[in-house]
Amino acid sequence: VCEAVRSNDSAAMYALDIACKFSGIACANLINIFNPGLLLLGGGVPTALPSFLDSVKRYVDIYCLDLSRRTCSISVAGLSADAGLVGAGVLALQSVNQLRDKTRPYM
Repeated sequence: VCEAVRSNDSAAMYALDIACKFSGIACANLINIFNPGLLLLGGGVPTALPSFLDSVKRYVDIYCLDLSRRTCSISVAGLSADAGLVGAGVLALQSVNQLRDKTRPYM
């Protein structure tokens, strides 16, 4: 899809716009509910297509409360496409640590 967008394929551009719209709505909901100072978008698409972030921000501006939006910065995560893999590794380590803690005798 990213290659098709770069080639200005109209169907791919439409699909990207729909993905940006719903990603923007999801981000706006997160910002409105949790009021974070920073929201990071990960994965391959924001890294491969810099215009993705700008489009998502445009939709966030439409669907987000003004005060919440002013206090939240939206950026691309540094782990990009490896974010899911790193997160899975962290969950695995947490599970191992919990099991290890359960088997230790209490003092």
